[in-house]
Amino acid sequence: MKLGWSLCLGGLLAAFAACGRVSDGGDGSSTGGSSGGDASNHGGAPPTGGNATTGGGGTGGSRSGAAGSEPAAGSHAGGAAGGSEPAAGAESGGAAGNGQPAGGPSSGGGAGKGGAAGADAGAGDEAGASGAGATGSGGASGSGGTSGSGGGFGDGKTLHVPADYSSIQSALDVASDSDVVLVAPGTYHENLLFNGKATLLLSAAGPAQTVIDGSQAGPVVEFDDHEGPGSTLEGFTLRNGSGAFGGGVTVSFASPTIRNNVFEDNSAFGGAAAIGLDGSSSLVERNLFRNNSCDTQLTSGVVSVFNTSGVLVQNNVFIDNDCRALSDEAGGTPEFANNTFANNSVAIYVTSYPGTTAHLYRNNLVFGGGVGLDIDFGTATFADRTKVPRWDHNLVFGSTQDFVGIDDPVGTSGNLTVDPQLIDVANGNLHLRPTSLAIDAGAIAESALPELDFDGDSRVIDGDGDGTKTVDIGAFEFH
Repeated sequence: MKLGWSLCLGGLLAAFAACGRVSDGGDGSSTGGSSGGDASNHGGAPPTGGNATTGGGGTGGSRSGAAGSEPAAGSHAGGAAGGSEPAAGAESGGAAGNGQPAGGPSSGGGAGKGGAAGADAGAGDEAGASGAGATGSGGASGSGGTSGSGGGFGDGKTLHVPADYSSIQSALDVASDSDVVLVAPGTYHENLLFNGKATLLLSAAGPAQTVIDGSQAGPVVEFDDHEGPGSTLEGFTLRNGSGAFGGGVTVSFASPTIRNNVFEDNSAFGGAAAIGLDGSSSLVERNLFRNNSCDTQLTSGVVSVFNTSGVLVQNNVFIDNDCRALSDEAGGTPEFANNTFANNSVAIYVTSYPGTTAHLYRNNLVFGGGVGLDIDFGTATFADRTKVPRWDHNLVFGSTQDFVGIDDPVGTSGNLTVDPQLIDVANGNLHLRPTSLAIDAGAIAESALPELDFDGDSRVIDGDGDGTKTVDIGAFEFH
């Protein structure tokens, strides 16, 4: 199932400009304003049309023009990427109780409101996303690659919300493994249970236009019935969730896939504000975490990992959270790679006493905020300062305290403490400037790197022009 939206930051942060990159020069520092160079590759404006409450559809985007955000890369059926197809219009009428749109996906013949707004029109949308299955204009050009969903989706049926089912939960209740629950733009006031099903819960128009609001009535989504990687949550803004172990999403002894979402304004006391991962091997990638809140108890954080876990948390962005962005209290072998942290009260908090020597932190970028890396060794009686995670090719700069509990690891294992030269932190643009020392400064992981970065661009290129392709540090690959 191919959809035309992406999680480019430009459509999600207040400045609506973070998808732009500078193509040359610019002497501003990471804390300064916009660059002197002109934007290229990803025109700054987000998709137009509609809002998250009334459910307007988005126009198709151009990969390089000024009229849209970058298209989604890859199909959700696990096949080859379709490139930059037009947005899956999915227009709907006025509000119909609980803020849900009344009309569901449009039944018109086009695949979106405006078709392609520029070059690289893709191979078109599939039936169901736009209601008629009409193809878009142009051939199948785009960024290539396959979706990370692992295949299988598309073998089942597609359940449309609200056209066929009045609520998301009612669709999940009747869904079977390999089914797709496709949600039209709108705001849905629900608290959801996956009930152990290997179902793809997917928005038709992306997180900028599709909100699940937990109304402070509990977690927005719960995975607590041994769900595996086929249970997938993709393409939503999750807000106003609350809970002891995961306000946005609670994962308890399950291992779902959580991809391409925005977590904002969620809260927890004594646990995770956005995602709590308890005894989990989940994949958490290409999500935006902003403006979430929690307290300072041992297990508190925006994303918290508990008990024996083998989670992979990669290519995410954490910005402006007033508590620990990532809280690691797990045993097992969790991995945290190529994430970008900016202006959080604490970026990464690790409690060492469960035994964290097998925990891997690689290619992460931390800028600003209160504390960069905080390792808690417990009381003097039990302290064992050899129990530290693997800290490999990370960059930490500009925090009030870059490191607490350990010495500055700069100069070892490729770690850096230099200004990463982000384009415009104040307005949420966390892409690298052409002169950033984070470009090609990462480490190729023992396990395969993801093919795409946070924006959906190719992950490993020769960014510094030295003839060798090497991954960049942080969530954004320089292009």
